[in-house]
Amino acid sequence: SHDHSAFVDSCSSASEPVAAALAALPQPAASSARPAAAEKVLFSARAADARVASLGAVLRPPRFVSFPSSDGAVTLQAAVYEPDEAVFGHGPHPTVVSCYGGPPPQD
Repeated sequence: SHDHSAFVDSCSSASEPVAAALAALPQPAASSARPAAAEKVLFSARAADARVASLGAVLRPPRFVSFPSSDGAVTLQAAVYEPDEAVFGHGPHPTVVSCYGGPPPQD
């Protein structure tokens, strides 16, 4: 906010879709500024689209893996999304490989 009394917190995880909330910052005791608003949900993918919630019943969170590059120079990271055999049956299943070069690594 312009008066620095609140901020937007956006989060997601491997098992939770994106959500954003307006959160209040603590005000100094001697401040004459008006009190900040209580936390308010601005957006929730789960609440905004019923399909997101329904996918949670059939999709499992990814399994994160690391492995060396073919030349052994770097460690590569991956998220593996495996279908649930109880829902989709025994494979083989179609495979999608999505490579992201991204910005250079940040240490």
